[in-house]
Amino acid sequence: MLDGLRERGWLALHDVQLGRGNIDHVLIRPAGIFTVETKAIADGCVRVRSIRRCSSTHTRRRSRSSG
Repeated sequence: MLDGLRERGWLALHDVQLGRGNIDHVLIRPAGIFTVETKAIADGCVRVRSIRRCSSTHTRRRSRSSG
């Protein structure tokens, strides 16, 4: 999903290793650098300011046995 930003001039780096941890994603553009932390949530819903929000994007991980 983040790699699709390349068409808009962004550079996306993933799993950037640091001394004692990592940054999940780093997005770079001339206007600035952004970091993105990702979390897996079982039902795809979170609460933001007491409002329940559910993801409309569903992703699927390919199993190793399928290729």
